[in-house]
Amino acid sequence: ALQYAVNSGVEIISMSWGSEVDSRFMETAMNFAVQKGMTLYAAAGNEPTGTSIYPAGYDSVIAVGGLNPDGTQWQESNYGDFVELYEPALANFNDRVYVGTSIASPYAAFKAAKNVEK
Repeated sequence: ALQYAVNSGVEIISMSWGSEVDSRFMETAMNFAVQKGMTLYAAAGNEPTGTSIYPAGYDSVIAVGGLNPDGTQWQESNYGDFVELYEPALANFNDRVYVGTSIASPYAAFKAAKNVEK
């Protein structure tokens, strides 16, 4: 998928998924995408363990934690030195409420894309 995105000229990727498994293959893929000019954002995780999940835990990926509407850290957001950015973790869409760092990560990517457009 990252190869396809690189070939398509994609500049920003948001990954709302994660694994506790540190994979050399996955890290190599993330590094490749960044070397090709992409900026990668990933959800930091919805368990406040302070332990990295991947791909958010790779140096080439911007890990995004979650915030409450009042700007405080969302109680279920993962945290730690690997988390570089915190964004809103709550969204209302089609009369439903969604919560998690899987919301925060695309929010961060959206903000970055808006800055690229300028």
